[in-house]
Amino acid sequence: MVGRANCVIALRSEGVSLVLDVTDGQLPAIVHWGADLGTLEPADAAALIISAIDPGGPNVVDEPVRLAILPEHWTGWVGRPGPERLARAAGIGRPGSPQRRSGSTAAPVTTTDGPTTMINAGPASVEVDAVDEVAELALLITIEMTAGGLIRRVPK
Repeated sequence: MVGRANCVIALRSEGVSLVLDVTDGQLPAIVHWGADLGTLEPADAAALIISAIDPGGPNVVDEPVRLAILPEHWTGWVGRPGPERLARAAGIGRPGSPQRRSGSTAAPVTTTDGPTTMINAGPASVEVDAVDEVAELALLITIEMTAGGLIRRVPK
């Protein structure tokens, strides 16, 4: 298996901040998208990540669900999954809910098994490769902050 991404990425431009949580090899989650927060310290990012998790309610999983850009059932999400899975694996003993793990992100981010890396940057493009080795599924997520402060998903 490829190393797992473990970072928080804060992009800033034209009075706008986008903070992405790509910790513990999970798919990216947007923890802030709005007014410029300035340069973030790791403790600031950790507080944003905790505040972005819905504590849930009755009849849900015990652990609060972290809502990734593409929500997945294996994380406890009970709504519709982000990527609809084709029935190609149905009936052949494959898991019903793919478990994609983010394996790498584009430079300047590297994979790490150590402490979470905090990255502060200006306008940039972030690419996250995710793979479910058991279900043989791969995904590339690309998010860009333009020089004008706009956020867009870059089509591939």
